[in-house]
Amino acid sequence: MTLQSQFSAALAHLLYENEQVHLPGLGAFVLQYKPAIADAVQGQVQPPSREVQFNANLVIDDGVLAHYLHEKQGIPLAEAQSKVNDFILQMKATLDKKEIVEITGIGRFYLDYENKLRFLTDSGNYDKNSFGLPAIQAYPVIRQATTPKPTSVDEKKVHTTRPTLSWASLWPRYAAWISGLAILFLLVLIYAIWPTATPIAEGSDLANTPNEQALPLERLNVSPSEQPAADKPTAETDAPPAEEEEPTPPEAPNEGRTTPDPEERDSPTLAPGTHTAIVAIGMFGNTENASRLTRRLSQAGFEPYSAREGKMTRVGVQLTYETEHELQNDLREIKAQFGSGAFVLLKDGKRLR
Repeated sequence: MTLQSQFSAALAHLLYENEQVHLPGLGAFVLQYKPAIADAVQGQVQPPSREVQFNANLVIDDGVLAHYLHEKQGIPLAEAQSKVNDFILQMKATLDKKEIVEITGIGRFYLDYENKLRFLTDSGNYDKNSFGLPAIQAYPVIRQATTPKPTSVDEKKVHTTRPTLSWASLWPRYAAWISGLAILFLLVLIYAIWPTATPIAEGSDLANTPNEQALPLERLNVSPSEQPAADKPTAETDAPPAEEEEPTPPEAPNEGRTTPDPEERDSPTLAPGTHTAIVAIGMFGNTENASRLTRRLSQAGFEPYSAREGKMTRVGVQLTYETEHELQNDLREIKAQFGSGAFVLLKDGKRLR
C-alpha cells in the first residue's frame, strides 16, 4: 500500500469521528453541516449531510493523525509522527510540480496561477446519522382548480361573519349612561368651584354660635389711616384670608341694640354742603368674618364702619357726599365689589331702616 493510499484511508476514518483533522504545516480538514436540498429540476431530495472543507489557516499539529497511526499500526509515536511529516513533504513536492494531489473519498489539492493552495471536496457524506441515505425522487403534485359549490340563502346566512362594532352602533345603546356620567361630572365640578360661604341672616341660630368672640372696640369705626400698627396686614404675619361669609340685609334694625347710634356720637366738623352716610353691607355672627370684611374695605380704600347689634356685628362703609347722585354712584360701586345687598342705613346721623 502506498503512503498516499494509507493516509487517505486514515483521514477518511478520522473524519467520521472528529469535527476536524489537521495536516501539520499545511492546514486542516473541517466538517460543515449541509441541510437537505430539494432539487426541483432533477426531481430529487438530497438528505442532510456533512461535507469536508479545508482551512489553510489551521496549520498547528493537533497530533490526531499521528496517534491514529500509533494505535492502528502499533508503531512508536515518534515513528508515526515521522511518517506524517514524510506524507506532508510528499504532498508539497507534488503540488510544486503543478500536479494534483488526490485524497481518496475526501477531495483534491492543487495550486492556482497565484500559487495559492486550493481544495475541491468530493460529494461524500461524513454525517453518521444520515450516512448511506439515498436521494429520494420527488415529483410535484398538480392540483386541479375547483369551482366553489353554490350555497343556498340559508347556508350563506350561517357563514356570514359578525359585523364589526363601531362607535356609531354603540352610541344609541350607551347614550343614557354617557349622558348621566357627563351631568354628574358637571355637577361635581360646579360644586367644587362654587363658593361655600353663605350669608348669615339676622336672628338665625347660626348667628348665635358658641364660637363667636367680641370684636375689640379699638378696631371699630377706625379709618384706614388710623388703623393700629398691630392690625395692619403684613406679608410675614397675615395668613391668606379664609373664605368669607356673604353679606345679608338686616331683618330687625333696632333688635338687641347695645351701642349708641352715630347721631349720639360726636361727629367731625364737615364743610358746608357736605353730608355723611352709612352704607350697610352685612351682619355677621362670627366676629372673625366681620374683621375680614373690615380689612377688605380698608384695602379697597373705603372707611369701614362696624357696630355691635345684640349678638351680631354690622359691617359697612362711612361716606361723605355733597349730592344724592354722588351717593348713589358710591352705593353702586360698593354693591359691585361687596354684594348687591348693600343699602344706605344712615344719612346725616338719621336711620333710614
